[in-house]
This record gives sequence, C-alpha cells and structure tokens, in this order.
Amino acid sequence: MIEKDAKKLLEKYRSGTLSTEERALLESWYIDYYSNSAKPMFSDEDLQNDLDEIYKSLPLPERSERRLLGKPMIRISLYAASITIFLVAGIFVLKNKKNHNQNFAAVRQTEIKPFNGSAVLTLANNKKIVLDNDPAGNVAQQGGITVKKKSVGLLTYQVNDKGLPNNTLVEFNTISIPQGRQFQVILSDGTKVWLNAMSSIRFPTVFKGGFREVEITGEAYFEVVKNAKMPFRVICNSQIVQDLGTHFNINAYPEEHAVETTLLEGAVKVSLGDGQFKVLKPGQQSAVVKENNILTVKDCDVEETVAWKDGYFQFKDTDLRSIMNTLSRWYNVEIVYQNINPDLTFGGSISRSKNLSQVLRILELTGNVQFKVEGRRVTVMH
Repeated sequence: MIEKDAKKLLEKYRSGTLSTEERALLESWYIDYYSNSAKPMFSDEDLQNDLDEIYKSLPLPERSERRLLGKPMIRISLYAASITIFLVAGIFVLKNKKNHNQNFAAVRQTEIKPFNGSAVLTLANNKKIVLDNDPAGNVAQQGGITVKKKSVGLLTYQVNDKGLPNNTLVEFNTISIPQGRQFQVILSDGTKVWLNAMSSIRFPTVFKGGFREVEITGEAYFEVVKNAKMPFRVICNSQIVQDLGTHFNINAYPEEHAVETTLLEGAVKVSLGDGQFKVLKPGQQSAVVKENNILTVKDCDVEETVAWKDGYFQFKDTDLRSIMNTLSRWYNVEIVYQNINPDLTFGGSISRSKNLSQVLRILELTGNVQFKVEGRRVTVMH
C-alpha cells in the first residue's frame, strides 16, 4: 500500500540512498497531497491510483549544483516549486491525514507571506535612503566613493576611477534590514556581506588605518577580501571576530541565547573583552552564551547555518524557540507559547519564499506541535 511505499522512500532519504527520481517522487507526492490543503481527503485506493499516475508522468528533474566548502550539493527543481522536505521524527503516515487537516484549519484561514519591508541606507549626514524606492543606478556620492544600487537587494561601494583624494574623510554608513528581507552590500575593499532579516551593519565608506572594522547586529555572512596589512574585524555585542581573508557567518540576534560565529573557509579569531579567545578552523562554530559570557567551540553543520543566504529555512535538531524566532523575523509575526516545551527539537528545509502556513504545516506533521494563527499572532501548542 502507499503508506508502506512512502515509509520506504523516507527511510532511504534519511540514509542518503534515495535516487534523484525517488526523491523527486517523494517531494512531488508531498506537495500534491499534503501542502495543497484545498484537496479533498482521499482513500488509500485513490491515493495509490494517483501515485501510479505520478510515476508515469513525472519528468526527470534537471539538476543544478551549488558549492559550499568545495562540496557539490544537488538541488532538485520540480514544477515551479523549489522545496526540500525531511521529517526528523520519521512520521509519514497517510492515515493521519484527516487529523492533520482538522488541526491545521486555523492556519489555512490566514495566508501570511514573507514580510516585504524596505531596506534603509543611513548616510554619514544622517540622511536616510529607502533602497527599494529607486531604480538601479547611483544612490549617493561620498568623497571618492560612489554608492550604487546594482539590482534589487544589492548595493556596492566603488572607488572612483581617479582614486581617493588624500584628504578623503572616513564617513560611516548604516544599512538596516527589516523583517522578511535579506540584502547584500559590497564594501569599498571588495568584501561581500549578506544581511539577514532584522539585521544591520555600520561601516566606513573607505577603510583607513590598521584595521578594516565594521559593526553588525542580527545576522550576517562575510566573504572577506584578503589584506594581511589591514585585517578585517567585525564587532558584535561583546566580541570581536578578526580574520585575514575568509568566509564566515555571525548570528548575534538579541533574542537568541548565544552569539554564534561559524567558519566556512580560512581562519578567524574570536575574542572577548575579558581576554578569552578561540581560533576557529573551517567547519567549526564558536558560541558566547549570554548568561555566563563563556566562549566555546564545536563542530557544526555549516550548510544549515548559511542556508538563509541561499533562500532556505533549514533546521537540524533545532529547538522550537529558535525556529519560531526565525519565523517571527521573516514573517513579522508575534509568537505565543501555550502548554508546550519550547526546547523540543525539529528538523526540516523549505524555501523562504513560501507562505507561513506551508512552513507550519511541515512542523505539524511531526505530531508534536500544533499552531493557531490569529491575525499576525501565532500560538504554539502541544
């Protein structure tokens, strides 16, 4: 029967032995019968017949590769949806479909899309520029630096062809990102910075002195241009992250229990004001727990850490509170907990372009959590 087939495919998915065609089948089946809440409830026989049709008609999906730390990861593109699903608890039972639909009725009533606020650039003279209001082109001129909007979500700081005048002043700009958005800026030294939702970066229009120094709040991913004579430093909360040319991610949201720095490539030194420091290797993550200000290092899943940069929510044994904090920042919703342990862990991956209901649906399928959506308030229940 279909339940047996689905469980078999899921087990192969979790063990990493699922073929491209089997994975496409599993995802197509999920999208067609679980994500689409408007469909009626089917009998096992009907589902089996429809599944046979999927086998016959399913096109072989194209495969595209992206690289992370030099390792290719296959992303499946099927139909118009770019979605990858895995359920940590291993629950994939069709006979519970009726109960899941009833539990999820409140979520279906309100479709909440990613919040579409506008990124704001604050110049040194405190002038504020809403970056989404203007088309591509020059945004501002500051000394020998031209600030240019290249496309939606990308700003560059370019040194003019004649170079910088000797008397160029060091002026500071700030870029602030609202809920539901991410943004990229290329600094005047060529360093690339991706900013996650509800994050900001304060930086000089031109770097002078012994260090290239910026300050962030929230979460940012850096690809730093190497310059041994002028190391790059990031200040966030009470820590300083210093490197000579590398790729790393910093999560410093105030509502999270720790400030985390994850290294993808190169080497960084994480220092605290009390003298604590750690030098990270690729694949390692440092954490400064806010309660005791202790700096620790562990190996981590870097793919999960930077999935946001590539447009995905990706969780792996992540506690419910952290997941809901992430969703709150992206969809601009208030989270309320009711008779549930927020330290429960979940796993899953889905495009950040999806409606909130589709993300909550995946979490509900584990059977350990339910949601009630009222306006922009999400109540999390057992």
